[in-house]
Amino acid sequence: MRHPTTTTTAITRLRRRVRTGIALATTSRLALVTAVLAVAAVGVARVFGFVFAPSPSWAIGLLVLALAGGWHARRRTPLDSSLAAHVDRRASAAGLVMLATERDVGPWREALRSRLDALELPAVEVARPLARIGAATALVAGLAFVPLPPATRTAPRQIAIQAALEKAREEIRSSVEADQLRPEEAVALAKRASDLEERLVRGDPVVWADVDSLNEARRQQEAAERGDAARMTASAASIAADLAAGESLDANELAEIARLAASLGLQPELSPELQSLLEALARHAESSRESGRTQSPLDMQALKDLGIDPADLARLAEALRAMGGTRLRHAARDGDLAPPELDELRKLLEREGRLGGEPGAGDLPSAQGGDGPFDPTPGEGDPNGRPGRGGISRGRGDAALDGTNDTELDTSTLRPERLTPGQPIPDKWEELRVLRAEPTPGARPIEPGGGTAGDGAGRATFHRDVAPRHRDAVQRFFTDSGRGRNRRLRRRRWRDNTVGPRPLFLLGPSGLPDRRVTRRSSGLRAQEPQKRR
Repeated sequence: MRHPTTTTTAITRLRRRVRTGIALATTSRLALVTAVLAVAAVGVARVFGFVFAPSPSWAIGLLVLALAGGWHARRRTPLDSSLAAHVDRRASAAGLVMLATERDVGPWREALRSRLDALELPAVEVARPLARIGAATALVAGLAFVPLPPATRTAPRQIAIQAALEKAREEIRSSVEADQLRPEEAVALAKRASDLEERLVRGDPVVWADVDSLNEARRQQEAAERGDAARMTASAASIAADLAAGESLDANELAEIARLAASLGLQPELSPELQSLLEALARHAESSRESGRTQSPLDMQALKDLGIDPADLARLAEALRAMGGTRLRHAARDGDLAPPELDELRKLLEREGRLGGEPGAGDLPSAQGGDGPFDPTPGEGDPNGRPGRGGISRGRGDAALDGTNDTELDTSTLRPERLTPGQPIPDKWEELRVLRAEPTPGARPIEPGGGTAGDGAGRATFHRDVAPRHRDAVQRFFTDSGRGRNRRLRRRRWRDNTVGPRPLFLLGPSGLPDRRVTRRSSGLRAQEPQKRR
């Protein structure tokens, strides 16, 4: 059953249709304009190398457009009086609809109701808005069928890892120059660092674990190099001691020192005679290993039967011990020599008479009268013993300087060494933050002056340092402008504290005060300006 149409119902139905039509038209226009702008923006972005592809998240824009259309329709909806006039005109009610919105029409109620029942409201236009929305959807969907340009992978700016790789390269170079790393091992480590840098350039992920692995490999190889140098130094010292005492030599120890010297690459640094001797030791060790016979101790006669001169062997032992000591000295100076290696080497050298004890207690000739060529740790001497030569805890330090020793050193057996390059001081500074700070004045105590003043006493009067915030006070009391300003401030305070109406100065045509007007409760009263005192 159809309910009778009233004036309010007809106006409400018309208002709803008007709002729906305005919302559809506004939303469709906004959708079409937004789609055109989006397609243009995506095209321009692709020209400049930025790739944007349509995604389902773009559907959120439709909700935003619908809300914008509804808000616009609510604001553009006509007033109820305009809607009533439109209903009256379409129903041919001759003003009864507008009259019914204001009061009861009385006997014309039935005639008005019959006309409202036969009223046909205008239909909402849907075709054009839907066409615009379809065109916008087609434009956005068309982007999905456009082939995307090949994405260019950009290398991430891993500045910290790049700096760590450069530092690792510098440490590898320094280790090679200090003879703590073999050249072939340094080349392999540098190749690993280059591979990591190429991965950074290509944009492949490089983590800190790769850099730590590179540094750990370098440290392990340096530790192995130091261990070989320590064993070679100890073996050379033992061989030199046995030769000096005329005892038999251990063949295994000779084979070990030949292997370590070849492993450390010390052959090019030896003289041709010592190189030949080292090769002879290596050949004897190789032949003994191939034959499988047990190597017996070698006395002086056995050495001569092998074509080895004991004096040349002693020179070789001294040279290898000096070279190994030089490498260990570099490691100890840089703090790379581990404490176990240091203690083991020190005990061995002390046993051979190279460190500690009374001078001459060792078996080596060089132990008479001083220190050896390598001293990893300070020795412990008797403070009441013989005078020392300047070392810590090496006897008394009161030895007289006689100046009888030769001042010219024999540099024929020395070889030049390249020092480790230092780290340059950065000359480019970056300003991180600027803070404002106010100096805090500190009162100085009053100290006695004149003859009662102590050494280095300050002033005899109390004073304070003037800070920048005290400048106004100084100018106020000690300058001419300050005195004038002080009088003006006092006069201004007196006027502000005066009880009564405040004067209002009006400027005349000449720009000077023309008349003073005083506000009172009864109105305005003009007064002649008084002469200022």
